Order: sequence, then C-alpha cells, then structure tokens
Amino acid sequence: MNEKTEIQTQDQSPIPSPAPPKGGPPEAGGGAKEGKVGNVEIEEQVHHEHVEEISPELETLLQTDPLQGLSDDEVARRRETFGRNELIEKRRHPLLKFLGYFTGAIAYLIEIAVICAAVVG
Repeated sequence: MNEKTEIQTQDQSPIPSPAPPKGGPPEAGGGAKEGKVGNVEIEEQVHHEHVEEISPELETLLQTDPLQGLSDDEVARRRETFGRNELIEKRRHPLLKFLGYFTGAIAYLIEIAVICAAVVG
C-alpha cells in the first residue's frame, strides 16, 4: 500500500489510522482505489499474479516438456553426458582465509587510520 502523508502543523490533531482495506473489485481508475482519511491519502493497489511461462525457444533448447519433466532414462543419459549438477568446493587454508579479511579498500583505510592515530597520539 502506498501512503502519501502531508506535513502536520503544530495546531493540527494527530493523524487517525487508516481504515483496513476492503475486498471487492477495484474501481475504474487504473486498478487502484484512492481515498482520504484525515490528513493521510491512501492509495490501494490490486495484486496481479503473473503466470510463469516458458518461451518456446527455451523449451526447444531444454529439449523437454516443462509440465512433465524428464523421464528416468533421460536423467540417466544426461548424467552420463554432463555429469552431476554440483559445484566443486575449493578448500583454502584457514590462515589464508583469515588474512583475506584484511584486504580490500575499506580494510586498508581502517589500517591507515589506525597507523595515523598511533602516530598522532
């Protein structure tokens, strides 16, 4: 919900809380319902659900029906051709990983600030 508020002056009363949204079809105003409660302008938006559709070009590239998926034989054939769908984790030495946190622009800036603070006082 998008709320537009006006600035209150000192002599105005506090802004009342907006009324809860009411169900029903949106009014003919581009799908939004607008109203004013006290000093608050309320604009209600209607939710539009988007259906996920796969383009025919992508469906051809995948070589499968997205509604049925792959058969067990096709899964086995693709595993033999392409291998498992996983990434190999690269292990680093813990000390190198720790020292890696002290590199970068912000880390260098902090280190320079520490050196300047030690020199000055």
